[in-house]
Amino acid sequence: MPSTVAKAAPLPLPAVAGSVTTAVRAPTDALHPPFSPAVASLRVLRLVLLALAGVAVYCAVLGHLSVVLAPASPGSLLFAWYGSNGNGGPNSCQQVDPLIPTFNVNLSLDRLDTPEYRAAAIERFAGSLRIPTVSYRGVPPDDSEGDADHAGFPAIHAYFERQFPHVHAQLERTVVNKYSLLYVWRGTGGADADAAPLMLCAHMDVVPVLEATRDEWVHDPFSGDVDDGYVWGRGAADTKSTLLGILEAVEALLVAGFTPSKTVILAFGHDEEISGLVGAKAIYRKLSELGYDGKVGMLIDEGTDIEVQFGVEFAYVSIAEKGYIDIELEVETPGGHASMPERHTGIGFMSQAITALEAHPFAPKLTDDNPFLTALQCATTYGDPVQVDPVLAWALRHLPATRGALERYLDSERTTRPFVATSQAVDIVQGGAKVNALPERVTAAINHRVALHQRTADVERAVVARLRPVVAVAGLNLTATDVDGRVYAAIEAGPRAAGALRVRSVVTLETAPVSPTAGPAWEVLAGTIRHVLAAASADEVEGGTPPVVTPMLMPANTDTRHYWNLTPNIYRF
Repeated sequence: MPSTVAKAAPLPLPAVAGSVTTAVRAPTDALHPPFSPAVASLRVLRLVLLALAGVAVYCAVLGHLSVVLAPASPGSLLFAWYGSNGNGGPNSCQQVDPLIPTFNVNLSLDRLDTPEYRAAAIERFAGSLRIPTVSYRGVPPDDSEGDADHAGFPAIHAYFERQFPHVHAQLERTVVNKYSLLYVWRGTGGADADAAPLMLCAHMDVVPVLEATRDEWVHDPFSGDVDDGYVWGRGAADTKSTLLGILEAVEALLVAGFTPSKTVILAFGHDEEISGLVGAKAIYRKLSELGYDGKVGMLIDEGTDIEVQFGVEFAYVSIAEKGYIDIELEVETPGGHASMPERHTGIGFMSQAITALEAHPFAPKLTDDNPFLTALQCATTYGDPVQVDPVLAWALRHLPATRGALERYLDSERTTRPFVATSQAVDIVQGGAKVNALPERVTAAINHRVALHQRTADVERAVVARLRPVVAVAGLNLTATDVDGRVYAAIEAGPRAAGALRVRSVVTLETAPVSPTAGPAWEVLAGTIRHVLAAASADEVEGGTPPVVTPMLMPANTDTRHYWNLTPNIYRF
């Protein structure tokens, strides 16, 4: 997905599938930016080939201590992997050679790179966009037959059955919690076929469209139109492109007669946009019941993307996610007629609280284990020296002495700040019913994405600390409760209190474990990405140029939050 980057950013950042920057109001941004037929064909083809080659290479490689593979460059390379599970460290940007499967001539990537296949794949992709698989917060699945809010999910299930007949004839399909889908492609490698399976994930749901803004769209958000070089539709980037890419790849492998030696699991949730609590969470429970806890070899879900930075193509693979906490503030004050107000109404008190929070943003910190540091070092190492940001390169060369200056530099830009600091966004404020009536209850919802060096409890304590001066001056009682309802802070203003300020943690998620960038899983993924993207670029650059594969930090959250117990090897790309 193309990223929108501030002109003065010290480092342009990879786009994030599911990014909240794709707002629903602006006609262009609202579309989860569209793709031209050429770019759309290339994107869909790339996704198909990544999944296809990934399955083939994974089944051939993972689980072996050493294996001879044919790299994209001439000659051969002996990969000796001894199960290392460590991270490469802050200076790790070593590139593996591209990997290709050589044991089945029918799996040639060229057989899919035809105008006919591209056109058909694009049309299947566009067809999925025409099915409104919307997830609505606060609207759980209805057990009745007339569940209109979720009608798109049975429709897309049927669409998949029609478009991918081999998948549905040969894989075991389970409908989980009515609308999510779980496929199991059994391996044929003997006794250990079900050991260390590959798990490919995507989600079927998309965010709603505000009906009041629908006429602002150039094309209807569920049209799936291919027009004047663009494919239009909600979910084009987030993330029906990866969903269809996986299904296209498995269908193509089945048609070619391929049978995996290792089991392959496909997991498609239906409510990722509202935290996956009904879909992906239920998929995890099902896989846990089947005995897959700690046994999945590698899991790949949506994430960061492919971007040209400093004149070089980089493939950003997120190996960690920031944490998450929603905090609700509630101000309660006496009601009355607006002709007889106190000096501050509840809305005034809330304004003071919000101002205090926004006046004290969270401090940046760039630790050695933050994959964003590795991404920065890779960018300055492999980027065109003429285009590399000289300030950034200088600061990275002189670490750790320049760490503070580097943190402040990155914190100065909106596009880099989320990768080094906990973000804070006041997104909802509600209060007041009539212009001549004093508001008795005012609420505000604040979203935080928690940096790797912090925990949700740190955010809770920081919010209360910033509100203490406000309640002291305003004469408000304060009570703060965590997500389980336990009181962790209380301030009494006395019998003449002007009102009460309640601080409630509504949703919390700790930062994700950092996945390894050494060992078989990373080697297979990085090598496959380098081969496939070099092949996809061969039409533009003679021979094709492999991208630089680098670890990255995911600033948003994905369904992988529910799959931590399945494997340490979780990658978002």
